[in-house]
Amino acid sequence: MKRPSAIALLVCLACSNPDNTGNAQNDTQDWVEHREPDVFAIRHPAGWTVWFDDRSGRIRLSGPEGETASIWAVYSRASLDEGRATRLLAQLAAQMEPDLSWERPVTLQRYAVGMRGTGKEKNGAASVTWLSNESGSAVFCYAVSAPLANSERHAQDFAAILASFHPVIPSRPASQRLNLTPLQYTRWQDPTETAFTVEIPRGWRVQGGLTRYTAVDYRRGVYLESPDQSVNVFLMDPGIPFFVLPDQTTMALGMGEGTFYTAMDGSRMLIRRYASGVDFAHEYALSRFSNALQGFSIRNRQDRPDIAQVVNREFVQLNAAGEGMMQHSGSAGEVSFSGTRNGQAYQGYVTVTTVLSRMAYGGAWEVRHLSGFVAPEPRVDEAVQVMTKLVSSFMWNPQWFMRQYQTQANVADITARTAEQLGTMIGTSFGRGQERIDRAMRGFTDYLRGTITLRDEDGREFNVWNSSNYYWVDIFDDVGGTELFQNPDVARFRQLVEIR
Repeated sequence: MKRPSAIALLVCLACSNPDNTGNAQNDTQDWVEHREPDVFAIRHPAGWTVWFDDRSGRIRLSGPEGETASIWAVYSRASLDEGRATRLLAQLAAQMEPDLSWERPVTLQRYAVGMRGTGKEKNGAASVTWLSNESGSAVFCYAVSAPLANSERHAQDFAAILASFHPVIPSRPASQRLNLTPLQYTRWQDPTETAFTVEIPRGWRVQGGLTRYTAVDYRRGVYLESPDQSVNVFLMDPGIPFFVLPDQTTMALGMGEGTFYTAMDGSRMLIRRYASGVDFAHEYALSRFSNALQGFSIRNRQDRPDIAQVVNREFVQLNAAGEGMMQHSGSAGEVSFSGTRNGQAYQGYVTVTTVLSRMAYGGAWEVRHLSGFVAPEPRVDEAVQVMTKLVSSFMWNPQWFMRQYQTQANVADITARTAEQLGTMIGTSFGRGQERIDRAMRGFTDYLRGTITLRDEDGREFNVWNSSNYYWVDIFDDVGGTELFQNPDVARFRQLVEIR
């Protein structure tokens, strides 16, 4: 993201004290760098303090003379225009510098608005810059304040401080990089109704597609097998039905838990109590793999509230529209397991997200996401790579979706974005669980955190966390990432390209 105009901030501060005509020079040679591991780095004069709130993403620097500089990165699900950005700036500036009275915001440049603040003992300035697309807006808010005296000198310091700020993505030591066999992927299309596509490795055997039970009951499933038949990766399972919660009505009709309820449209739903994501993952791993692996053992199970949060974002507006008559909530979890097959040690993994829909009378639930793998221990990293690609590349066919749900065609885009986040999070999560289980898997664990190998124009390689769409490197070999193709600072950063 392009930073707010440091010049605009300097002008705002300098103009706040028109009697100050000094020509103070800004010398940053003796400045120190504050580095927040894996987050950001920023330079500032000696004697300043830096405070960082990892929950809100807010950064605040304080100088010995009462100077302050704040940086606040936020994300808005709304697509910002100048009017909305102006209102957001007023709200954030009031939180960052509550002692100042803020003037009306003005346009600084395209996608940037700013304003001045005045107080009894100090003046300040604030600005917001943003970039928007159809899924939301990424926003940076900067605010500075300083005592009334020496405002020009403080403004020069602020400009240099803000210009030095940059995100940090650490390079992994070469000794920790895994030499994975390159896989070439191809996009595979559901053969039954062309309902969706996924990316699969070339040469792997693929089965599955859309299974339709009724006009409204359709389920997807993809099963991959390596050429030597030793690695299996899967996404969803069409054999898993939809579920209805047992209640007084079903019991009065003689339908207890474990029986099927047939709706008026012909759909059959299994009556059973709600199972959280981790419970269903545990159950699924036992039922499907306990007989296939000798000495089957669940090695780790844990809830995944971070994945559930991604899914629950879809229900915010839906729950509000339900006005209490219907509420939706998601739960996610994962399990890892082990066993042997033909005398060889195997590892496995299953992650599940379940969604509960409660109504005024009764309720229902479904398995919204399920994926996993089983592979020999030496090839677990390859299996995770394929699973992550399978999950993150899933995409509904918009034409098919429009035919199926004419009033909900936009769900295809929402599902694609959620799938991409889930793919990255799932790949990351398994590594964290395995690291606690077996120190011998540490190298594999690092991979599962999700990395990408990049190259600059001189042929140098960088291995960094795979958390952005585009990457840039400065003269200090610090790598930063952006969601959109926009160089953070063309004077300092050069583009990195992915090695495929």
